[in-house]
Amino acid sequence: MKKFACACLLALVLCAAARAGEPPRITGDEGATMPDLIREGRLVTITLTSGAQDFNVKITGIHEDSGTVSIVDSTGAPTAYRIEKIRDVRVQKGVIRRGEKPDPDTVLTAEDKSIVAGAANRAMAIFTESHVQPVKMVAANILAASDHEHKAGALSYLKELSETNDAATALAAAAFLWQNGEVVTDETLLAGFDSGSRGAKATASILAGLMKADQFVVELRKFSRDPSVEISPAATMALGRIGDEESVQGLIEALSSITEPRALAAVFSLGQFRSQDVTRRLEESLEQAEGLPRYRAISALYLQGNERARNLLATEFMKEPAYDRFAALVLARDGDPDALKFLRGFLEKPFDPNAENLIFRASAAMALYIAGDIQAKGIVTDVLNTRPGDIYAAGKTGDQKFKEASVNTVQRAVCALMGNTMRRDMLPVLAGPIQSTDPTVALTACLAAMQIGNREFGKRAKDFLAN
Repeated sequence: MKKFACACLLALVLCAAARAGEPPRITGDEGATMPDLIREGRLVTITLTSGAQDFNVKITGIHEDSGTVSIVDSTGAPTAYRIEKIRDVRVQKGVIRRGEKPDPDTVLTAEDKSIVAGAANRAMAIFTESHVQPVKMVAANILAASDHEHKAGALSYLKELSETNDAATALAAAAFLWQNGEVVTDETLLAGFDSGSRGAKATASILAGLMKADQFVVELRKFSRDPSVEISPAATMALGRIGDEESVQGLIEALSSITEPRALAAVFSLGQFRSQDVTRRLEESLEQAEGLPRYRAISALYLQGNERARNLLATEFMKEPAYDRFAALVLARDGDPDALKFLRGFLEKPFDPNAENLIFRASAAMALYIAGDIQAKGIVTDVLNTRPGDIYAAGKTGDQKFKEASVNTVQRAVCALMGNTMRRDMLPVLAGPIQSTDPTVALTACLAAMQIGNREFGKRAKDFLAN
């Protein structure tokens, strides 16, 4: 469930095409006009004709002379889209963010730059000191994304590993190179697909999906049916990113899988489709679905931008104790006021401080913070500062190693959460864990800082880590 909630970070979209030369179609608020959205500062989701989505944005102007729409994105940065490239504009239900956001711009201050530089220096120290290759590769990935003097050396190290005969190592290095904007060749992907390494097959599948390399769709269909929980989810998600409609029936059937990673990958994959036929088939599957398979099908429809799915999450699953907090978290990330209210109440309740509850607590607080609840940032910080003595688990009260491992798990998850927001106001919170004595925690924090400091790298790393 926790992984499912984290996987459902996407915004709503509808499948209507905007005609060139005309204002984009507005949905989600009957009768609203572009001037209304500009005047009222409404949060909207913009869907481009390519299928790309930009959510939690505000439209600041429409310029007929240049054929563009200017916006302020979710980080406060101004940008613009050509009108003919916009498929539709969806008003986010009941959400108007008033006042300034905690992080109104993406320009790093001198203090911010110092923290990012400190992350690069920490990564360099771990790269130099560690004799564990996977650890060194992660450190090299961070250095390659930085302005550190050893940036070129880190890239050379990764390129050398990408050419090694060990398929798993070569594909892992290729993935890091891709995150840094390097090209991954078809030959490299084929080597991964043909290898005997499950890790190499999985990484090749992830990269094929991210690169929309539909020439490998036959391999991906085959791997999506693989019994390995390492290979199947990666290939399943790739099929959705590519948009392979021939796989849809199998994906719908996978929603009932007892193997949770495969089922969650199917939710994500089906959520990528914008075909009316796929939506119809998913809606038809609801007629017989109950319990968890029904929740998964509705979640996939929600990712597609289906209004009925939104209503079912809000009216059916937010009232079901087995699903309420996860449904609320998904809806809260789209700014739903009832979901945000639910999470505020949930965070006030007593809880057992185990790793799963603490990570969910940080996720809920982050959703509230991004929605404008500045006080919620303190909860994220509190979770990050969890100590072994704070951890509770039945039968583990005297297990110090278990408690220390739980703290590391929590800290890595919260650092990753902050990195994926790519908000510069998270950098001061990351300064502490960057210096952690545990290299896995330190590198996760360094990676998060680099995602914020280098936004292009940050987006690619976030997409890769979503798998």
